[in-house]
Order: sequence, then C-alpha cells, then structure tokens
Amino acid sequence: MAKLDHWMTRLRDMGKHHGKERVLIGAKYETMTSTQACRYQELKSEDLPASAARPLPADQPYYTLTEAAERLTADAGALLSMAAGGRLQCFVNTAGLRGRWQPGGPAGNVPKPLHLAVGGDCLKQIASYGSANLAALEHPLDAGGAAVFQLAEPLWVDASRLLLRHPLPSA
Repeated sequence: MAKLDHWMTRLRDMGKHHGKERVLIGAKYETMTSTQACRYQELKSEDLPASAARPLPADQPYYTLTEAAERLTADAGALLSMAAGGRLQCFVNTAGLRGRWQPGGPAGNVPKPLHLAVGGDCLKQIASYGSANLAALEHPLDAGGAAVFQLAEPLWVDASRLLLRHPLPSA
C-alpha cells in the first residue's frame, strides 16, 4: 500500500514545480529532477536476471554446449542438431581414458591429446537418445581425415560432456 500512497502523492504534485535533487551515483553526485531520482532508485533496487548481471567469461579453448549456446544466444539443442548433421565438431575430455591408436594413427609413444572428437554416428545417437556409449574417438588431422583412438572400455557420453572448440561458429 505504501507504493500506492507514494504514487498518489506524486500525481497530486504533478502540477507543482519540481525541484532538483542530488543523487549519489557511484562515487559522485548527480543533479536530477525528483522524477528522475525516483526512477533511478526504482531501477537500482530491481533485481536483475542472473544472465544480465553476470558478464561472459574470457575466451577459452573449449566450451560446453550450454556455454556455447549462451555465447551464441542459441539453443543448446540446436547446436547438438548441427553437430549431428556434421556442421559442427564436438569433443570430449580424454583425461584418464585408456586405449590405443588404430593402425595408421600416431606412433605409440605420442601422447594422447586432452580433447578428441566424437564421431558423427555417435553425435546422432546423442541427439536422438540423449546419450551414447563411445568405443572410439577421433583426432582430426591437418591433412584431412582423422586418426582413430580405440578406447579400452566404452565411454558413456551425454550432451553435458560435449565440448565445442574456440572459435565458435557464427550463429
């Protein structure tokens, strides 16, 4: 009810001359009309949505689907569909995974990269069913094609474990 009384008082005072008020903004005072000062106080006290209050973090080498969707102002499901259609490449973190390179891949003493790509068929399965058990991951080669890393045991992956590489595609 206090807000209603406040507005009723303001409506009654509309015809009167409005003076100026000094309002503290940051570290200095600004001169505003009483209407501007009132509106400033209202806006200052409103709760902003969490997404508007939180700035985007600095660029990083890989983003989760959710982070990528937030940065691109797109839907994470749409990004997953693009990946399943072969227009995006998704990766998973390989820390702690055991396996071996298939013949024609890097030599046995070459360290496994920290992120390897998920194959297209597995991405289609994740898009359709929500998850998939991966038996192999791919390492994209500069000359085209990919070296295949055969996992010692299947790896369960859902959309939350998928990563997109920086730079992100344009929306």
